Amino acid sequence: MIEFVFRDSFMTPLTMQGNCAALQFGCGYGIGTVPQPTGHIGDLVLSVSGNTITYQPADRFWPFQFIEAGIFVALTAAALGTAIWLLHRRATWTA
Repeated sequence: MIEFVFRDSFMTPLTMQGNCAALQFGCGYGIGTVPQPTGHIGDLVLSVSGNTITYQPADRFWPFQFIEAGIFVALTAAALGTAIWLLHRRATWTA
């Protein structure tokens, strides 16, 4: 979910002007394909509007991984803290 919903807004996407007519002939979107507009393996094309291509370059892979890891660590810490608080509260309530 984080990959598809939030990843686009971690860093400002880059834009470039190019010939987008190639997209009509089977160019795929996503990390597993070579987007014809950018020509670099791993670039994630977010949108194509007229001659403007918005994409996340492949060299942002590790910063995105660290951002996502930080999000998951924060969620884990919050869940662990809540569990400890609830267990402590229940232990004092039953005693």
